[in-house]
Amino acid sequence: MTGPMAGHILFLGSDGRVGRMLRQVLSCPPQDLAEFARRPLIWQARAPRAGAATLCWSPGVPLPEGLRAGVIVALWGVTPGTPNDLENNTFLAQTALDIARQTGARRVLHMSSAAVYGAPTFAVSEATPPQPRTPYGLAKLAMERAIFQARTKGNGPRNTLLRLGNVAGADALFGNLTGPVTLDRFADGQGPSRSYIAPRDLARVIARLAICPLSQLPEVLNVAGPHPVAMADIARAAGVAMTWRAAPPEALARMTLATDGLSALGLHLPDSSDPARLVAQWRTYTADIAPLHRIAG
Repeated sequence: MTGPMAGHILFLGSDGRVGRMLRQVLSCPPQDLAEFARRPLIWQARAPRAGAATLCWSPGVPLPEGLRAGVIVALWGVTPGTPNDLENNTFLAQTALDIARQTGARRVLHMSSAAVYGAPTFAVSEATPPQPRTPYGLAKLAMERAIFQARTKGNGPRNTLLRLGNVAGADALFGNLTGPVTLDRFADGQGPSRSYIAPRDLARVIARLAICPLSQLPEVLNVAGPHPVAMADIARAAGVAMTWRAAPPEALARMTLATDGLSALGLHLPDSSDPARLVAQWRTYTADIAPLHRIAG
């Protein structure tokens, strides 16, 4: 893929679960995303896939000559694995910054996680000090710090860290909605609840950040619906059977992201707080994604 591409939006890691859902959303977008979907979008993957234009490329290989992009959306990352595997999250973030410099991109959107907050008992804002308690959360925080360090070294691209809630269709619960699910039950008799983000709503967030004035681009942004959702309500909306187990000591009962930052950008995402709509999007956008076999909780 060669030639001038200034103004293009380059999605890195489009062969991952979130990337594949976003490709489906933007291949047949809702009305409010139609204009964004008509922009020149480049979907990077390690292997060619049918559909949207694909840049077949892997880290460590020189970029195609003449590749240009105005925005980098770094969807890639490592979720399960050893601590050494998880360190690749920092490597991939640094690679995204290198690609931005080489392609002339002025902004980079990085996928971080609510896991950096640890196990708070209150709704966390972007100003809440991170206190990760899992290897994944620690790895994502290390990635964030590497990005902030790179920012202080020169006039590189503007960076936004998206601290995602659970992405409907990409977390363990949704990966198991094809059969009975086992949920943790806590001392109050309730199951876990999480702040979720629906695939279409995630596309809306990315679209807004990709085209808003640079002066409005936040450094950190919580990405989720306005209210957390009980996992049991999602299972009921999907019509699957549930079984319960006593929550182990390390289990997290609730994760609630405050979304004032999204509201300041004019983004109100009620679908991401509605169990039935989350399930409907899961059914629409994950038909080709293999299920996960893990306990949700």
